[in-house]
Amino acid sequence: AAASKADRERTKLLAQAANRRHHLLVAQQQDTFQKVMKRIRERAVDFTATQDYYAYLEKNINLALDSLGQAARLTFYVLEKDMEFFATHVPRKGEVEVKPGPGSMIGGFIVEDKENLLQLDLTIRSLLEEYREDIGAEITRRFNEVSSL
Repeated sequence: AAASKADRERTKLLAQAANRRHHLLVAQQQDTFQKVMKRIRERAVDFTATQDYYAYLEKNINLALDSLGQAARLTFYVLEKDMEFFATHVPRKGEVEVKPGPGSMIGGFIVEDKENLLQLDLTIRSLLEEYREDIGAEITRRFNEVSSL
């Protein structure tokens, strides 16, 4: 009976240690995820100061215009610093407005077709949100690889 009590105690202590290890691993994963997302956001902000960013904007403007077809009334919401670029790079077919968008966009733009009530969110923030789950899954996969060694 003493041996079985010692075995139960040992099993309990091992389970507690495994539980602590699991919680520590989850905390490290979450911390790593937050750091990675912060770094990606910083790099995205840096990207908006490059020539490649303006090529990216031009490509997305053309994609948006193709997607919205012959919309007659468009409003582009952009960063304050990009307003001049949009004013000179959006073809003036129909009524086009360029307005400041929320600062949280990081870059890119939101375009609305006022007549058909359509909105395309081509902001860098929405792109990061779209891939947030994939980034988290990749971090988890890598942590699992390391923890199984």
